[in-house]
Amino acid sequence: MTRELPCLYLLVRLIKPNQVIETGISSGTSSAYILRALKENERGKN
Repeated sequence: MTRELPCLYLLVRLIKPNQVIETGISSGTSSAYILRALKENERGKN
């Protein structure tokens, strides 16, 4: 899964969604990538 995380980050940066719904979590690593991308895009809820 490690290779997919930078791709997930890049995808969120490119698409620039206002909201993201993530279903099912394990260690929360993918959530961290998503949240960082949202923050850098100045999107999402603060």
